[in-house]
Amino acid sequence: MKDDFYSLYCEAVEENERLKKENKSLKIQVVSLTRRVRYLEDNQDQIIESKVNKAVDKITAAFEDKVFSLEKQVCSLKSILNNDGTNSGIPTSKTPIQKQKRIPNFRAPSDKKKGGQPNHKKHKLERFDDSEITDTVDHAVDVCPECGAVMQHRGNMRTKDELDFQIIVKKIRHRFINSFCPACGYESKAEIPNHLKEENQYGRGVQATALSLLNEGCVSMKRTQEFITGISHGEIETSAGYIAKLQKRLYEQLERFDEELKKEIIKLDIVHWDDTVIMINKHRGCLRFYGNDKLAYYASHDKKDKAGLDEDRILNRSDAEKKVVHDHNIVNYNEEYDFLIMLFHKLM
Repeated sequence: MKDDFYSLYCEAVEENERLKKENKSLKIQVVSLTRRVRYLEDNQDQIIESKVNKAVDKITAAFEDKVFSLEKQVCSLKSILNNDGTNSGIPTSKTPIQKQKRIPNFRAPSDKKKGGQPNHKKHKLERFDDSEITDTVDHAVDVCPECGAVMQHRGNMRTKDELDFQIIVKKIRHRFINSFCPACGYESKAEIPNHLKEENQYGRGVQATALSLLNEGCVSMKRTQEFITGISHGEIETSAGYIAKLQKRLYEQLERFDEELKKEIIKLDIVHWDDTVIMINKHRGCLRFYGNDKLAYYASHDKKDKAGLDEDRILNRSDAEKKVVHDHNIVNYNEEYDFLIMLFHKLM
């Protein structure tokens, strides 16, 4: 029993000490909170004013940033609106409606009327020689429109010539025949050329038309596909994938020509070069030109920078006697290049 009472006594003493410490801590918190409340009551006007000022400053800063951003946007849009053929590469045909077109014209003024002048030679198709005629179409009235009798044709007639062409779809089967010599027994197989390796393939006419549309006419692959299908009345339906592979195959075969053309460009006394921004796979890229009025070399790159110029291997292979013409571009003044610079200024 004594041990039990002593254990309870010890627990009560420990609990009492814990409560004393907790009570002391609570008293300290009460004092601190009381002082804080009194401070807030005495300085509530200053505190509210400070909080309001901070909020106002934050809102003002955000508003000023927004205004600055909008001002920059307005300046950029004004700059775009002020662009025309005199201060940018915009063609005269795209001059905004509200702006007057400024077309550079270096001809001396005259009193002549617009259009063709008197005694100007008319350019027209000449009549064919009889030996050139491939088809003849007769036009005549066979039944009298007045009484319905059969009309008799006179010997005199008028003739008009017409120049036209017709697309004829050919489905060609090549046969490679095995042969043998009856004298000595030698056997031979006709060799199949590389362009006829598949069971069926598009002929050179289809390939040439597609490549001409792509590279000479700058027609898209989809439109090229549609054009070939249209002119063949649906008989030839190429895929866009085939046209893409055809373009790639042609490019690979032009590697030697590519290098030879570069050499001819480098030999020129004066080389003009320029580049412009194009879209490549929905991203901004660069199309670059080198040459003169007779030779033209084009190269495309993902970026419009010096790395692309060096990859083209034209400017960095030019010597000190070479004259290079370009509008002002600081890349021309690179220490690695060694040529004479002739700046081209756009006429205002």
